[in-house]
Amino acid sequence: GRAATPSTPNAFFELFKSEDTPPSVNELGGGSAPGSPLPADESAPIDLF
Repeated sequence: GRAATPSTPNAFFELFKSEDTPPSVNELGGGSAPGSPLPADESAPIDLF
């Protein structure tokens, strides 16, 4: 769930989808955040939860 961002309401759903598909695909399809490297690092702590 690296593509999911805390500001996105569907972050929880994206976490499950990211496991099946690479984060790069989710970023292009979901377009959750304008910056890919930044949300990837921020989502790291979210993956722990």
